[in-house]
Amino acid sequence: MTQPRNRVSWQERFVGLLVLVALAGIGYWVYLKQAVFHPAITVTRASLSSPRPGAEAELYATSSFLDHLPNDLQPMGPVEQFNKDNLSDKIDGRAELYLSAGFVQLECQRFSSPTDPTAWMEMYVYDMGTPRRAFAAYSVQRREDAEPLGLTPLGYQTPNAVFFQRGRFYVEIIAAAATPRAVANLQALAARLLNSLPGEAEPMAELEMFPTNDMAGGDVMLLLSNAFGFDRFSEIFSASYDLDGRALTGFISSRKNEAEAGDLAKGYRDFLIANGGTAEPVSLTMTNAWLVNLFGTYELVFTHGRVLAGVHEAETREDAEKLAEQFFEKIFGVTP
Repeated sequence: MTQPRNRVSWQERFVGLLVLVALAGIGYWVYLKQAVFHPAITVTRASLSSPRPGAEAELYATSSFLDHLPNDLQPMGPVEQFNKDNLSDKIDGRAELYLSAGFVQLECQRFSSPTDPTAWMEMYVYDMGTPRRAFAAYSVQRREDAEPLGLTPLGYQTPNAVFFQRGRFYVEIIAAAATPRAVANLQALAARLLNSLPGEAEPMAELEMFPTNDMAGGDVMLLLSNAFGFDRFSEIFSASYDLDGRALTGFISSRKNEAEAGDLAKGYRDFLIANGGTAEPVSLTMTNAWLVNLFGTYELVFTHGRVLAGVHEAETREDAEKLAEQFFEKIFGVTP
């Protein structure tokens, strides 16, 4: 007996057609995704197929701060620029530090080696407007594992990065890994930048006023505002000291005139007392000096002419006065 033939309805045919169209669409989407590469991958493939120097110039322009690149580096991506409005898009969490110091613009770019695309690094050039503000950014951001850079006095290096100030610019170049090739490229790129960046100088006489005896690390920091929590303390240079294992900080600031220096010193004394400090006599023969015991640590501030200086967070009054005496002798050449 002949079996009846199964009929396929038009609804089933329509559903089958939709499934075939969907599968074809998915296949085409996968093809497109495989054909489009991330810019970094594009550069890597180009460098492997054509590793001649300058090959990537056809893909990316070099930073405006570089006259030319070292032979072993090429742009890995386009130049990025950030201003006051979008700086946090690049360095979220640290933007306020630069903005409060007078930040103007940031230019970034990544570079890699044609022969080793994994040895890539990123360059950050912060335009801070003035050399003094650039020094403030450089000094406040200093890393604990810093070693002298050798290329410039205002520069240092860590195992995978270099940092320096040049004129109104503060520069960081950070490598993905601390390989010998990366370290060599960091040094080469830093040298190129130091030759290319404008290097206008701004005298900072305060840097020469710090006594070097008992200085811990030899690094001076510039606090542009709100130093030690006092909102009137601006342009304060400070450095760490060690007296027989006891840490303390010395500070200096050149003011416009003697009256401003004296008023600011008294204002700091009053600020400390208002926050729980107790005024104590100073045994040194300084005419304009104030000592405050703040919950067991000692703050000493003094002025001479238009220079304000002092000691922050000394463990004993003897330490505070000893370091203050060293500062006075170094700055003015006489014993107080």
